[in-house]
Amino acid sequence: MDKGSLMQLKISLLGKRVSRTVLVANSIRYDQLHGLIQLLFGWSNLHLHRFDVPQTDTQYRAELDDDFDDHETFNDERHYFAYPDLQKGDVIYTYDFEANLQHRIRLEENVTMAHFIKAGYPQVPFCVSGVGVNRLADSATEPIADRFDRQAINDQLAAISDGWFSLD
Repeated sequence: MDKGSLMQLKISLLGKRVSRTVLVANSIRYDQLHGLIQLLFGWSNLHLHRFDVPQTDTQYRAELDDDFDDHETFNDERHYFAYPDLQKGDVIYTYDFEANLQHRIRLEENVTMAHFIKAGYPQVPFCVSGVGVNRLADSATEPIADRFDRQAINDQLAAISDGWFSLD
């Protein structure tokens, strides 16, 4: 993967009019994508999650401790990049299995560094746009904000972006 390549992803909470469009490096791993989604949707990582790739019947998630009785086969999300799967089609991210909060992650376009610099984006990852307010994770019906605040999200992303992607 080319370190200088970016992806524009649209992440939509299925069944709700809530989505976020974000620029990320094409070298983002699934564990990093999970953390990003938590931030974009205002959640606190209190529930289990997984990524499903319907085109290949592959599943990624965090490794659980030995006390969790689970016999499913999965791939440890810390060791896999999302880009190869997103090139094949949408990936489904499920958070909070009881509430079954499913998100469609779609690769909208590949973005060149020239476009990124010309557009004046300050960092990667960067939230380009969003629709709908964040919701409580346990049900996704209760709003937890009055409005979508792109600047607040990008301020949080700027604080954590140092280790993710560098223009050097």
